[in-house]
Amino acid sequence: MEVTIIKILKFTDQFGTLLTMGQTVSVDEPNDSNIDGYNNGFIGTVAGFRGPCVVVNDQEGDAFEVEPHKLTIEQ
Repeated sequence: MEVTIIKILKFTDQFGTLLTMGQTVSVDEPNDSNIDGYNNGFIGTVAGFRGPCVVVNDQEGDAFEVEPHKLTIEQ
């Protein structure tokens, strides 16, 4: 009998708080804009999850894949 193990990814911000779709988050300043894909830190909305990254839409509607440890949930 073959056993399949599925790892469920839980995405958390830099303080360990669980991230969910629709949350407002602040994105840290990029370490390298060529690698990170954005030039400045910004406030956005969690739109989904892709691989090891969180998809965040900025206020203009552009989507960015951001590593979860660079996010902080806005209260």
